[in-house]
Amino acid sequence: MAKKQEQLAKPKRVRESAAVVEQTPP
Repeated sequence: MAKKQEQLAKPKRVRESAAVVEQTPP
């Protein structure tokens, strides 16, 4: 169960970081 949670958490972090990059102006 913990492994599955970690796999789901990784993509979530990537999506969050990507969203932050999109929000930040160039």
